[in-house]
Amino acid sequence: MSNPANKYGAIPVFADPNNYKSNRAFKDENHTVRFPSKYEYKVYCGLMGYLIRTNSQYQDQRYFLELQFTITLISKGVMQSAITHVVDFVIRDLHAKSNPILYVEAKGQFLKEYNQKMKMLQAVRPNVHSRYLVVSDNEPPSSYTAYYCPFKKLEHCLYGLGVK
Repeated sequence: MSNPANKYGAIPVFADPNNYKSNRAFKDENHTVRFPSKYEYKVYCGLMGYLIRTNSQYQDQRYFLELQFTITLISKGVMQSAITHVVDFVIRDLHAKSNPILYVEAKGQFLKEYNQKMKMLQAVRPNVHSRYLVVSDNEPPSSYTAYYCPFKKLEHCLYGLGVK
């Protein structure tokens, strides 16, 4: 049996897509949604709980959470191969003119390579960077992201960013 931890020591979690609070250490017939770390799963649970409560205020579901959203930074036509970035979550709003309304990254560690991608994102996709939230219990380097909040303030931050 292989070691479930990745190269940074994070332990993956598998969640049930029909019950976001149900999780396992290994994939089974019900737990098919993979999160590369317990922290990313924790942020997912925080986002889902908040969106479910917020959506209950509307007649129809307004906000949707999408996982592992790919952002093209530089297209293949410009480079030999495209340069992309995959953000952990995006929040979509059926009432918004532009979607996704918010890009959310769960970050345990701030790695140099990731910081470089954030600088590229800011330069080539400022419209995305301006709606990018990093959730971490460690404060990011300066100019890392447009918005940052620790997990314990996630709901307050989402509300302040217009998800209400």
